Amino acid sequence: MASVRMTGILRQEIRRNAMNAFDKANPEVEFNSAFADKIINAYQNSPVQKFWLETKKAREKILPAPDKRSNIVSSTANKLVVIMGEESFTLEDLNFVALHPSQSYDGYYSDKPEINLDQVDSSLSAQVLDEYKVYKAEKEAFVLKRTAYKNGIYDLTSKCTTVHRMLDVEPSMETFVPPEKIQAMHVKMTRAKVAQQIEEDIQFDSSLTKQVALTSKLLGD
Repeated sequence: MASVRMTGILRQEIRRNAMNAFDKANPEVEFNSAFADKIINAYQNSPVQKFWLETKKAREKILPAPDKRSNIVSSTANKLVVIMGEESFTLEDLNFVALHPSQSYDGYYSDKPEINLDQVDSSLSAQVLDEYKVYKAEKEAFVLKRTAYKNGIYDLTSKCTTVHRMLDVEPSMETFVPPEKIQAMHVKMTRAKVAQQIEEDIQFDSSLTKQVALTSKLLGD
């Protein structure tokens, strides 16, 4: 059986294959709040949104025609930052209307709607917080699991100098080894093939070496 060395490139490929397999078998935990619609509704009926709506109506009475000076605009938002005490998260892939000044006090457009649920609806905030804590715990457990797996893969591939030795330690790692390397392990090796493998592994240019050696002989010491 041939010995397939664990080169840097091979280690990287095995690690990449192993991590891709982990991510496929263990989808990342996502937070999909069952209270999303209630949170959006609470946002749109919040005191701040009601204030901007009344302000917009008042300005339209003064400036009935479209006017660029109007500083209250409505826009379609796809994200909403939800704040609950010291915890916060972002609801994404949404589609709701948000009212806000066309420009904030520092000159930047307001494009990040947010709601402090504690101030708007304490009951809803408590429910969402419970759900978020479950998600957060699952997320942390997922990160720890993935990190431990990654460290184990990196440690194993770093300490093994050949594919054969790695498979002796953990046979299931064969799944992550490129097929051509597994095939190479089962090739009967002759001295010529061993020499050829060494030359390929170190990217050895025999023609250049022969030229240098011949020139050296011709020139003498």
